[in-house]
Amino acid sequence: MSGTDTRLPRASVEGLPVEERLWRLMEPAWGHDAVEGTHGQRVLALTTFFIRDIGNGGLDQALYNFAPSSVEFVLRSFEELGAAGHAALVRRGLDALFGAHPPGTLKARRRILDTKPRAWIDEHLGALSEQLQGEEKLEACFLRYVDSHPSEFFRD
Repeated sequence: MSGTDTRLPRASVEGLPVEERLWRLMEPAWGHDAVEGTHGQRVLALTTFFIRDIGNGGLDQALYNFAPSSVEFVLRSFEELGAAGHAALVRRGLDALFGAHPPGTLKARRRILDTKPRAWIDEHLGALSEQLQGEEKLEACFLRYVDSHPSEFFRD
């Protein structure tokens, strides 16, 4: 992390539509690894990025693109946000793909994913992907989280 204060003045997001407000609050931490920003900014950014990746190509794509440490951060973030159902769905996908003890490296996970035929992925992960798609499902959780952790997002 750079040590730069990435929090915003509260007035800079007041009155904005919800989607724009949330984007501005998470933007400093945007990316697959979310190494910049406060913990709260990373929670919003990484969970959103993960859900968008699922929407783009399914849970298998997100698990192919995200390092194991980032997936673990997303799982903890879902719990922190009050979205335990999302965490449970991702865990079901991890278990279906990798068993009780998923490999600890992205390379090892990708090797396993590369062996799975599309029909297998659709059968085992398709319904999970559909249930996880749509970041709007998390909007209320995000807003409650921001309200409960203002110092993670605002300087004032």
